[in-house]
Amino acid sequence: SIVCVALLQVFKMLNLVTYRELDFSISKKWYIIAILLVAMIYTGSKSLQYLSIPVYTIFKNLTIILIAYGEVLWFGGSITKLTVSSFLLMVLSSIIAAWTDVSSAFTESSTASLNTGYIWMCINCFSSAAFVLTMRKRIRSTGFKDFDTVYYNNILSIPLLVIMSLVIEDWSSSNLEKNFPTEIRRTLITAMCFSGISAFAISYTSAWCVRVTSSTTY
Repeated sequence: SIVCVALLQVFKMLNLVTYRELDFSISKKWYIIAILLVAMIYTGSKSLQYLSIPVYTIFKNLTIILIAYGEVLWFGGSITKLTVSSFLLMVLSSIIAAWTDVSSAFTESSTASLNTGYIWMCINCFSSAAFVLTMRKRIRSTGFKDFDTVYYNNILSIPLLVIMSLVIEDWSSSNLEKNFPTEIRRTLITAMCFSGISAFAISYTSAWCVRVTSSTTY
């Protein structure tokens, strides 16, 4: 988020982009989107602690169904018979994936671990759908352009992420040394910066796609 905001500031100084400055009244309306964004990232990370990547990906696809019906309720969209058929196939694939995952859990402790993973995954699906739908609704009501969306999403999520990190994470010197070993510290920080640049591209293209198409298409 910090890298995204820094890039926007640099591009604005070079007169390459324009975006709305931070406004308190708009921020109050937009902050729920920042909260949902952080919830989506956090619950996704927690899900991956307990579930395999293939299972995570399949269940992540179920978010599309939630978004599609959200489009119907919020924006007057429609769902065709062919779309419903594809939804049924997605649900079936998720059931098969879950069954394989559960059958491989021989001990009670691993079954409990899977159940925890599925709970986090369920929360992630709902928070992801709520994030996309709410963002589309706010873009319409505020008339935001793409760089406005990128700026507000990232600038508002920074304080929330910092507070959560200070409250939840271990910031002791020993843990920092464990997570950022001296021999690869520079490489890690460089990788994080490149990740931030990728996140900037994702933020921009996501905002553009949601604005010009639909939440379900996105």
